[in-house]
Amino acid sequence: TRIPVPTHEGLFPVEQMVTWLHEVKQKYETQVAEARRRNVEVKQNSQLREIQDMEYIQALEADRKREEAERQKKELEAVAEMEEKKRKEEEERKRREEDEAEEKRAQDKLSRREKLMANEPPMGPGVVLVAIRLPDGQQIKRRFPQEEKFGTLFSLVQTYDLLTPHGDEIEKWVLKSRFPSKKWEDASMTLKDAKMGRQAMFFVQEDL
Repeated sequence: TRIPVPTHEGLFPVEQMVTWLHEVKQKYETQVAEARRRNVEVKQNSQLREIQDMEYIQALEADRKREEAERQKKELEAVAEMEEKKRKEEEERKRREEDEAEEKRAQDKLSRREKLMANEPPMGPGVVLVAIRLPDGQQIKRRFPQEEKFGTLFSLVQTYDLLTPHGDEIEKWVLKSRFPSKKWEDASMTLKDAKMGRQAMFFVQEDL
């Protein structure tokens, strides 16, 4: 704000000049103070606007960063969800394949068992009733001609799931008898060679 300065023309004594200056000072002192106050207020308002503008820009930047972080989070969640879906699909595919393979093995075992159990001869001369006890308590019974080889008995045992009493799978096993107490391993030996009578009892044991 500009304050008009009074002027005085002509010559006058120093005392009058001092008096005049004093009167001018008193007259315009309030206006000068008001002008200074307004200048300070203008500066303060300008500084306040600058602060507000800066805060607004910072708020916009914070919103942008928050939106960007949220977008990235959603993208990561979408990727993670897709990967989890693929993982579950892969697990399901493997499970189906394992189930199908297990079912096929079971069918193959059953098919081989049916073939081995077919054409059972009636009890009579030259025929041996064979009983084989499995580790889980199951028992196999079948009549065989004395000329049948132990390899057939081994093949028959292999058509069963061999499990311990606790349900654990048995990978290695042996065929044994108590009378006589012996381990039978020669697949080419016949029941007649082993001197089996009308009945023969064997048991399968885990080969530790």
